Amino acid sequence: MDDKPVQLNLFDKPFTCTVCGTDRFHKRLWEFKTPGSSFLKTGDHPIALICTQCGYVHCFMPKMGKFNENLSDSI
Repeated sequence: MDDKPVQLNLFDKPFTCTVCGTDRFHKRLWEFKTPGSSFLKTGDHPIALICTQCGYVHCFMPKMGKFNENLSDSI
């Protein structure tokens, strides 16, 4: 992936990967294409955070947390 990593503060705490503990993720919109996704409003898509270290995907409801997208290039 060629986009810059982001960090997430969730409930005023830094979020880290539940698998490897890193705090940097690639941010993507996640588009569900299943009947169970009807609880989302039209146009709302969950946010997928893909760990830059191990690749684990964390999924959050829209508008959860605050993202820091101004990270230095050193990972």
